[in-house]
Amino acid sequence: MAIQAVSTEGARRLELSRRRFLLTAGALAGLAATTGAYGCSNVDTAPGGNNASEAVDTEAVIKSQCRMCHGTCGTLIHTRNGRVTKVEGYEDSPTNHGTLCVKGLSTIQHQYNPRRLRYPMKRIGERGEGKWERVSWDEAYEMIAEAYYASEPTQRAMSSGTGRHQQDWNGIFINAMGLRNSSFGMPPLCYLPRIQVSTKMFGYRLPVADYFGFKGDVNPGVVLFWGNNITNSHADGMSGSAPLRAINKGSKLICIDPVFTNVAAKAEKWLSIRPATDGALAMGFLHVIINEDLYDHEFVEQWSNLPGLVRDDTGTMLTEHDLNGTEAEEFHGPPTAILPPELVVFWDAASNSAVLADSPEIKPAMSGSFTVDLPKEGPVSCHTAWDDLVKRVNEYPTDKVAEITALKKEDIEEVARIIATEGPLALQWGVSFDQWGVNSADAIQAALMMIPLVGSLDVPGGMAMWAPLNYRKGSFPSELGDDYNSHDMYRADLLPAEVQAKGAEYSACPWGGGGANFYIEAVAKGEEDCQFLWVVGANPLHNTAETAQTLSALEKVGFIVVWDHYMTATAQMADLVMPVAIWTEMSRLADMHFLWGLQSRIKAVEPLGEARSDEMGCMGLARVLAKTDPDYWDEIIPWSSEEEWIDWRLEPMETTWNEFKEEWLHLAPQKPYSYKESKFLLPAGKAELFIRAKQQQGEDPLPRYREQPLYNLANSELVEKYPFLCVTRRVAGYFHTEYRQLPFIREIWPEPMIEINPLSAAGLGIAEGDWTVVETNRGKIKLKAKVTETVAPDVVCTEHDWWFPEVEEGTDPKLSGVMESNLSVIVDNDRSTGYDALIGTPILRGFFVNVYKSPDGPPKGLDPDVAVTWIPDAETEVD
Repeated sequence: MAIQAVSTEGARRLELSRRRFLLTAGALAGLAATTGAYGCSNVDTAPGGNNASEAVDTEAVIKSQCRMCHGTCGTLIHTRNGRVTKVEGYEDSPTNHGTLCVKGLSTIQHQYNPRRLRYPMKRIGERGEGKWERVSWDEAYEMIAEAYYASEPTQRAMSSGTGRHQQDWNGIFINAMGLRNSSFGMPPLCYLPRIQVSTKMFGYRLPVADYFGFKGDVNPGVVLFWGNNITNSHADGMSGSAPLRAINKGSKLICIDPVFTNVAAKAEKWLSIRPATDGALAMGFLHVIINEDLYDHEFVEQWSNLPGLVRDDTGTMLTEHDLNGTEAEEFHGPPTAILPPELVVFWDAASNSAVLADSPEIKPAMSGSFTVDLPKEGPVSCHTAWDDLVKRVNEYPTDKVAEITALKKEDIEEVARIIATEGPLALQWGVSFDQWGVNSADAIQAALMMIPLVGSLDVPGGMAMWAPLNYRKGSFPSELGDDYNSHDMYRADLLPAEVQAKGAEYSACPWGGGGANFYIEAVAKGEEDCQFLWVVGANPLHNTAETAQTLSALEKVGFIVVWDHYMTATAQMADLVMPVAIWTEMSRLADMHFLWGLQSRIKAVEPLGEARSDEMGCMGLARVLAKTDPDYWDEIIPWSSEEEWIDWRLEPMETTWNEFKEEWLHLAPQKPYSYKESKFLLPAGKAELFIRAKQQQGEDPLPRYREQPLYNLANSELVEKYPFLCVTRRVAGYFHTEYRQLPFIREIWPEPMIEINPLSAAGLGIAEGDWTVVETNRGKIKLKAKVTETVAPDVVCTEHDWWFPEVEEGTDPKLSGVMESNLSVIVDNDRSTGYDALIGTPILRGFFVNVYKSPDGPPKGLDPDVAVTWIPDAETEVD
C-alpha cells in the first residue's frame, strides 16, 4: 500500500484546464519563476496538522527558510489551527527578497500530499511487491537494532545523497553507528569535486558570487552562467532571483551552454559549446588573459605560489626544507590534506637570491632560469611556476580551442576579454564541472584560476570567500583551519578499524572517491556481503549509474531501512520505511552550502502523522541501542530534542536556540580581500594555483584538457553506433527525484523530455511529441521528443531522475517505473570510461547515445493526470 490511512473522499480532479492552470499559476517556468512570490489562494485552507484545534481559532506567521532545495530563500509560513495555510517569500531576506520558486510555492502540496509517508511501515511481502504493515516507532527501532547487531561491522553500509540538512547530524550519528558515510551510491558528482579543488587552491570551501553586497555595495560587472541554469535549479545556497537582480542592475550576461536556454536568450554572448569540452575553453580563456597581459599582477606576484621556483630535474617546487637543509616532519594526515605543508621559495629580484616566500615585500622574479645552491644537494637549476603556466596555456591557442569546442575563435577571444576587463566577475557554475570524467579536476582548476587572475577573488561584486560564524558546523574532510572545521561535528574517529580498512579498499581516488558505486557493483556480483543498509536523503535506485546493477545489489542486501517522505523505488525495496518530517515541521540551523551567516529554520507545525525529523528519529534509536551499550550511546548522543542539539551547536557563540531564532538572520562580519589579513588558509599562506597537492598524487599541478578515453569523436565505431552527444540537466521545478507527486509542478512539467534538433529529428522520422527510445550499451529508456533548434544537430539534451509515483506499488511497471525513463538506466558504472583520477568523477556530460522513434509508444505507467487530481482543501483529511 502506497498511501496509508488516507480518505479518498476528498481527492478530486482539478476543475480547470491545463491552459487556465498555467495562467493562474503565473508563468512559473524559466526566468519568471524567480520574479515574485505567487499567491496560492487555492491552498489557503490546507488540511492536516495533528495539533489542529476545532475549539480555538489561532493564526500565526513564522519567519523561516525554505528547504525544498538547497537555496537560501527566506519565507513566511502562515498557519491556522496548527495547519500550514500559505508559504510565501520573505521580502527582508537578503537572498531572495520575497521571491519564491514553484518548489517553495508547492510546500503545502508536499506537506499534505496523500502519498506522503506518515507511519513506520514494515514489509510483509516480497521486495517490490507493495505489501506493508504499519508498525510503531518502538517496533521499528527493535527491528533496526536486531538487524544492526546481527550484522558484522564490515557488512554494514549507508547511502546518503542530496539531503535535507541531515548531513550535519550524519557526521556524528552515522559514524557512531560505524557506517561508512555514503558507502552505497554514486561517486562525487555534485559540488564535492569543486570543493576538493578549491580547498587545495585557496584553503576555502568554494568562492561564491556576491550578488548581495555583503563584501561591498558593488554590482558584478559580468555574470557568467557556465553549464548552469540556476533559474531552474535554485541550488547550492543561491536563489535563482539573485543573478537576475544583478543583471537588471546592469551586469553583462554571458552564457556558456550546449543548449540555448532561457538564460542564453537574455545573454549578450552565448557560446554553444560542444558538450564536455569546457576544460579546453577555460584554457583558451587563460591563454588570452595571460598573453594579452590582462591579469592581476599584484595577486599573481604577492598572493599566489606562481612565482615559486620549480626544479628542472623533478618538476617539483623548492620548499623551506630544501633551502634550509632540514627534514620535514613525518605527516600522518588524511590524503585530502595539502602536502607538503611547507613554504615555497621565490627568487627575489632585489637581492638576486632565493628566499622564503613569507613576506609581501619580496619582489619576485616571474620568469627566468635560476641556480640555487642547496645545503644538501649543491647547485640545482630552477625556473618559475609562472613559466610553466605560460607554457601550458600556450598549448591552447584560440584556433585550437575553437576546433575542440566547436566555437568561433573570435567569440572565445571576445568573451575572455570581457571577463578580464569588465568585471568584477560573478561565476555562476554548477554540477556540469563535476561531471566531465577525466577533465573534471583540471577544468575546475582552470575556472577557479581565472577568478583571481582577473581580479575577482573576494572583491565586492565578485567571488566572495565568506567569513563563517563561530558555531559547530558541518565541514568537508579537505577543509583546513579551525574557523571552517568543527572536529566534533564529524566523528570519523568512531569508525572501527576494520570499517576504515573496508573503506580504504574502495577509495581508489584520494580526494573523495569513496568507491560507493564500485561497492554496489561488488554487492551485485556477490563479492561483498552487505547485511545492513541505512538509506537517508538518498535514492540510489533512481540516481546511481546502471540502475539494473543497483537493483541487483539491493536484492542481495540482508536488511534495508529507508528514511524518506515517500515510497520511492528504493523505499519499495526496503524492509522498513521510516517517515521523515519536512522543513516546516522541524527546527534547524539553515547553513548548508553558504557561510556568510545563518538563517533560522523554525518549526511551524507538528509533523504529519507520526513523522519525525532525522534527529528525533535517530535520538529514539540511540536510546534503544543504548540498552546494549549505554556508556557509548549516552555519551555520543546525549540530546533528547532538536532544540538541545541546536543549543550544543550554538555553544561557541554563547547563545541558545531560543535566543538565536528571535533574530532569525545572523550575518558574519564580511570584509573584502580577507586573504590580505588572514593569508590563505594553506600551509604556505599563498593561493596554490600550481597545485602541489595534485602533484603529490601523481597528477599534473597545472590544468590541462584531454579527450575522453571512450567518449571521443575519434572512436568511429562507437560514434557510428551511438551518434549523439548527450547532455542532461535538472528539470525545472523538480529537485533530483523529488516532487513528481506535487500538482503544481507536475502540471507544468508532466513528462520526461528529450530535446533534439529538427534536422536530426527529420532524418529519424521523429516529430514533435513523438516518444523516442534513447539507448546506450547499458539499456534503453523512453523520452518524449521536443524538436527544437536550441541544440546542435549532433547533441541531444535529456532530463534526469524520472520515475512515475502515480504507479501504485506492486503493479506494472515495477518500482513505479524507475526503469522506464530514468537516465541512470543507460549511464554506465565502468571506470574505464574515464573517471577522474583524483575525485572519482564519472562522465555524465557528453557521453554517446542513439535515438530512434519508439515502436510501441510511451513508457508504461506514465499518467501525469493522476498526480494532479489532488489539491488540499478544507474537507480533505489526510491524518
